[in-house]
Formats: sequence, structure tokens, C-alpha cells
Amino acid sequence: MNHCSKGEYLLAIKRNQGRLNEACNQHLNAVALSKYDSPSYATEEKAHGRTEKRMYFTCEPFDDFVDLAMGWPELKTLGIAVSHRIEGNDKTGEININYYICSAELDAESFAHSVRGHWGIESMYWSLDVSMREDECQISLGNGG
Repeated sequence: MNHCSKGEYLLAIKRNQGRLNEACNQHLNAVALSKYDSPSYATEEKAHGRTEKRMYFTCEPFDDFVDLAMGWPELKTLGIAVSHRIEGNDKTGEININYYICSAELDAESFAHSVRGHWGIESMYWSLDVSMREDECQISLGNGG
């Protein structure tokens, strides 16, 4: 099992990342879920009156990402984290889909563990994102977006 280690990156794709976000929305979900029958890993957690099921998918960068990869040295893994959260008696719940790029070669289980570790760090910055509306920012410099 390989996790992201020192010097490697695991980056969540944000809405304001232009072409990269668009490519993920248009191509990555279809690829990971059907076309290439990508490896997957699932978890389920029950606590505090809610159930959260997560599915993780990984694949290698493919043709639609080759030109985008030039801005991300050593890009080796594309990943999707899908979570389905159900609270109390609500049977429909909420589904969240997040896309990631990573410089490490990760299988779906390693990706899942890396994402959960990444989530802990990301949650510390959540209040900054919300209060400063960082995700809505359309300003980009260089290859930023």
C-alpha cells in the first residue's frame, strides 16, 4: 500500500480551477465509474445518528488530461471520492463528489486513506474558504487555472 509521502502532492480540484475542473466534470466521472472499470474501495461509517458511505476510484491520467498534466509535474493518479451521507430517517441523503490529482501511484484503498488524511488538513481551512469566499475567486496567475 502506497500513500502520498514527503514531496508528493494530493490536491483536491476546486470549482475555480477552470480547465482542470471542467475536464474532471466532463470526463473523469464517466471514466472511473464505467469506461475503464477502475479499481474502487468502499467504506461505511455509522456515528451520531448518521451513516456515511464512501466510494473511492482511481485511474491513470488518460488522453483528455495529457495537456493539463503539463502544469502538474509527475501527475500519476486521478481520483474520485464519492460520499453518500444519510442523517436520521432521511432516506435520500446528500451525495458529494470530489476530484483529486496526485503525484503518487495510488490504488483505490491507498487513495482513500490519503484523502481522509487530506480531509483533516482541508477542514482546518474550511472557515477561510467560507469567510473569504476563496472558492469563488476567478483570479489566477501563471498556470493556476
